[in-house]
Amino acid sequence: MSALLVMHGAAPAWHAYWNNEVAPVVREGFIPPVAAGFSSFTHVEAVAKQVNQIIEKQSKDQKTDPYDSHPSLHDRLAALENLPAGTHTTNQTPAISLLENVPQLETELLTPIAKRLKIENLKPVKWDDVFVSVYLPSWHTIVREQESVLNGLTTDLLSETPKSIADLERRLKGVAKLTAQQQKNLAIYTVGIALTLALIKQDGAYTHLSARQSCCPKTAVRSNHLQYYLG
Repeated sequence: MSALLVMHGAAPAWHAYWNNEVAPVVREGFIPPVAAGFSSFTHVEAVAKQVNQIIEKQSKDQKTDPYDSHPSLHDRLAALENLPAGTHTTNQTPAISLLENVPQLETELLTPIAKRLKIENLKPVKWDDVFVSVYLPSWHTIVREQESVLNGLTTDLLSETPKSIADLERRLKGVAKLTAQQQKNLAIYTVGIALTLALIKQDGAYTHLSARQSCCPKTAVRSNHLQYYLG
């Protein structure tokens, strides 16, 4: 029964982990320790809390859509309760220990995805090094591309962030095909990383950042860098 609960919680957590942590790294031509990172990701307090909330909600929901591949979690738990008790085991060895050479399997899994992105070879990178090796170069590129737009934007304008962001949305490069919400998200993201880079250059903010979380840095620092540093 506990395994069923774990699987139901892991599914949405995996989507968040893949989209926010792994995919951005792969797009830059790197491959992090995927399985180990997911384990760390699910143990982040905020993530674990959300997973528990999802499990609790699903275990109470009795509705099953006709197109669902399985009955609801509530019904599956109820069915298990009617089965005779199985042999209790105290073996807590992770299931992944059954696999050999996990890094090689991860490379084989992600290489076809990389090739579709026209990336021939994925370079291994530790999660501890992702921020410096992946995100910082990417952020510098974005800021350079938007340099003319960001010129003149100072922290004194942060108290007028909504107005400043609205103006920035209209002037950002490469937003012609974006929706209004996407333009807003890009503006906030761009200002956030520009401020982050300024702080790193000024007083080594990365030291504080890496101490915050060594694995899956985007979980600790998302596109709301302003709130992170000012909150």
